[in-house]
Amino acid sequence: MASESITVLAARRELAMPLRGILHDWATLGLIGNAVVVDVDQLRTDTAEIPALLVGAASRMVCLQERLADSEIAVARLCVISAADSQSGIVDAAVARRLSEAVQTSLPYARLVKTSLAVGHSGAEFAAAIPDLIGWDALVLSPEDGLSPMHGTSELTNDPRHPQWHLHVAGNCCSILGLWRGQEDSVLDSRSAVSDGGASPVRAFTRSVAADTVEDDLRRRLLMVGERYPVPRVDTSSGAAVEDENASVTVMADALLREHSDVLPRARTTPPAPAPRPITFGDALRQFFTFMWAALKNAPHAFAEGLLRTASAATAAAVNSVVYGANSSLVVVVRGVRPDGSPASWDETEQGVEKALQDNDGHAELGAALQKPQLWRDYTAGALTLLDAGKRSSHLPPVTMGSTEAVVTTTARVAPDPADAFTLPAHIAAYLPNWKVEVADDIGAKRLHESLEKLSASNPQLAQEIGAEKHRLREWVTVNSASYVGQVGRTLGNAFRATVTELEELTQRLEQLRRAPAMTNEIEADQRRLAARFRILGGVSLLVVVALIGLALGGLLAIVFAVVLVVVSLFATVLSGALMYMKGQRSLYQFIHAQEQTASALETAERHRKEALQDLRRLIRAYRQYLDWSRALCAFVHAPLGRLQEAQEQELSIGQGLPRCVRIGVATASPDVVDEAAGRIRGELFRAGWLSDHWAAYISQAPASLGSLRYALQSDPGMLDQDANPDGAGPVLTRWSWAVAQAAAERPASATFLARAEELVAGTPGVRDKLLSLISFRDSDTGEMKVVPRAEFEGRLDGAEAQGGTFRELIFSPHARNIDARNVDLTRSQDQFNGLAHARVLVQFGPSLPRTDYRTSADVAPNHTRPPQQAGTFGESPRGWGFADTDTPSATPAVMPSADVDGF
Repeated sequence: MASESITVLAARRELAMPLRGILHDWATLGLIGNAVVVDVDQLRTDTAEIPALLVGAASRMVCLQERLADSEIAVARLCVISAADSQSGIVDAAVARRLSEAVQTSLPYARLVKTSLAVGHSGAEFAAAIPDLIGWDALVLSPEDGLSPMHGTSELTNDPRHPQWHLHVAGNCCSILGLWRGQEDSVLDSRSAVSDGGASPVRAFTRSVAADTVEDDLRRRLLMVGERYPVPRVDTSSGAAVEDENASVTVMADALLREHSDVLPRARTTPPAPAPRPITFGDALRQFFTFMWAALKNAPHAFAEGLLRTASAATAAAVNSVVYGANSSLVVVVRGVRPDGSPASWDETEQGVEKALQDNDGHAELGAALQKPQLWRDYTAGALTLLDAGKRSSHLPPVTMGSTEAVVTTTARVAPDPADAFTLPAHIAAYLPNWKVEVADDIGAKRLHESLEKLSASNPQLAQEIGAEKHRLREWVTVNSASYVGQVGRTLGNAFRATVTELEELTQRLEQLRRAPAMTNEIEADQRRLAARFRILGGVSLLVVVALIGLALGGLLAIVFAVVLVVVSLFATVLSGALMYMKGQRSLYQFIHAQEQTASALETAERHRKEALQDLRRLIRAYRQYLDWSRALCAFVHAPLGRLQEAQEQELSIGQGLPRCVRIGVATASPDVVDEAAGRIRGELFRAGWLSDHWAAYISQAPASLGSLRYALQSDPGMLDQDANPDGAGPVLTRWSWAVAQAAAERPASATFLARAEELVAGTPGVRDKLLSLISFRDSDTGEMKVVPRAEFEGRLDGAEAQGGTFRELIFSPHARNIDARNVDLTRSQDQFNGLAHARVLVQFGPSLPRTDYRTSADVAPNHTRPPQQAGTFGESPRGWGFADTDTPSATPAVMPSADVDGF
């Protein structure tokens, strides 16, 4: 627990019990700060521990030393209060020193302000109640009921039947020790303790203004930026609101995706088709002999197949036989719907693509998906820049109008309200369960539209109602997709759908290419006809050669001439055969060229399909991360500053029964006044880039709903950028985004924002005075509720009129030697604020007088003895001490509350 100061009040039980009851009531109502009350009658000699009651909104018993040691304290105030009306109410000096040592030991570096306060009715024995303590500031207080030093007063008696005396003591203690809400310090902090052993009379007058309702109204107006953002201040001038919000968000979304274009599908490169290759005579001659041999073996088909294999061997090895349509896991990717009609999760979709990629690569292990944390930093930075004109990225600059930075003020133009998710009516949701489309989910909206169309076709009786839902869905998509978030999602969604369509087309292309015949019937017939011709040609050539040889052997033809004729005959046969082959195989070579093109197209389609699967995997991961960041971003944008807790002093009505020197009121301000005050400070409060700190605090949150994961995130915030899934229960980013989105609207208001607003209210001339111009209070005499200007409420506690006055005669001994004992020696005035809570406190001190100048037992007259204490006279009011729940005045003062607080 951190604090700058703490106040410890110690008294005997007869005074401590009513004091802690009063202080508890006031602290519960938020009128005073925390204090610690010690009943010195509870102290024991066998233990050093000092039991104490921590008085606050939830009072509880504590050990004084532990409570102090657990605090960061700059100033500690210890006030020992003795009741001068009876010997049993006086705190011994040794007890006071014990308390001082305990506080100083627990807070060795804090400045300790030590005060002893003797209180009693004006005829009490004050001299006996002033302890002999060196270094303590000794004060004497006799309750007197008066509005100001210059008003008349009436004496208050320490009588349990009239609790105003205890209320006066409590009120003066709060004023002197700086406990009222508006007080920043105590008048005693700068007062030096007298060293002559004397004591000074003291009295105080207080005007305390509670302003929680006005302050909360102002804060609420400043915090409510959900639907329309303020135009920020840029440097020394005001920014501007853009005129064309749609164009501005489009420019920002385009700039983001242009900077991170690698998240979108890659452009496909298609190599040129194989060009026709001319067949040279030499190639034809070689193939002729091969074909001739195949023809002689009656195997021309085998020759053609071998030629085709040789032509396509370079590409055929790179083509596998995986059929996309046969992979059932990809059905989820394409349609995004399970067999029962419910939407598939993005985890299922991503797993389907990864399985297809593994199958495509022969079940090879896939590498980790590439993360792009900078994309999402820029994505959120672009949204924040549109709203506050902050300069976060050189490639995502603020929108400008001329030379002035401008903002999109309509929140929904940047990020739709996450509460506007699209759901189906129950009777249609029965057919399509679990459909709830988030505002950023472009793909989900399109899939739901397709599912509605299929449902309409299969259920004609619902066609009209389904048509109405489709129309509502289209309008919903049109509105959301016009935002910055929606445009980024629409681009990613279009890329996803285009890639899926491309995969389907490539699948069909692959299947068509694989169905292409390896050999046509026409080619086979051509080969057989050509083989027959070659066999005839070969036979004729053989007969000619045999005839020539026979003629030569028969002497009918010269051998030399015969040899020449044989050679010429063979050459003619080869030449004519080659020419015949070239002409007869024209269709075969055309088919071979077509097969080469088919093989090349098959390889290209297979490569494109693999690239498309890789792109789809990247897009699915990016789109799921887009949904996660959009979920968190949309929730933040509509509640960037958190939510204000309800005011603690609603319908606060206080006053009757209090002494007139303590006046407590409540500031009252009309909505117009609050709006005017908010408008005057809004420019300085919302400066360009004001969202950055709030966004940083927001994304660093790890809500309790995350369970054990919150501790992992707190120790390693980089898990969000890595999109880890350490326990297999789902991506950390997804789980975190759901948690922070659900907690966004309920998180406490930003303390830094409220502190800055408070600073501006205090520093802007006239704002605070305008908000506190009217004060509502209950008149302590009549019980009537009044609304008066603040100057009238604080009445005569400033200026020269507050410097005079005298102390009551009967607190001094008739034998006092100081003729100025009754006169005011020093007046301390405080005019302080805590936020809008205001305290004007006037404390008057008399001169320091020796103990002998105060009334002693010898000076006390019989008619000034204290009334007997009656057992059981403390009241049971739960509010107590002059606080009324209604505006109906009471004929009698409120009674003292029960002193039993948390076990007392």
